[in-house]
Amino acid sequence: MVVFLWCRIGLFTAVLLPLGIAMLRGWAPKTARVRWSPARIRVQVVSALVLYVGGLVPAVAELAGMPRRQPTSCAPRPHPICCS
Repeated sequence: MVVFLWCRIGLFTAVLLPLGIAMLRGWAPKTARVRWSPARIRVQVVSALVLYVGGLVPAVAELAGMPRRQPTSCAPRPHPICCS
């Protein structure tokens, strides 16, 4: 399990972080520059960086030993007057 977490961190860092930083600094693939406006490219940069952070947080939390929260039941509790 630990190997999977380290692979996840490495993959996200190798793919999303350089792409997001490069596009943030003004580089974009030629097809993206032709098709999309600079504003849309910036939105994609922000989404890539959000995906990067969202992918790292659970893996780092698991490696740090934070306890997982147990899922709770979503079923509503019965009203005490109706079920007595």
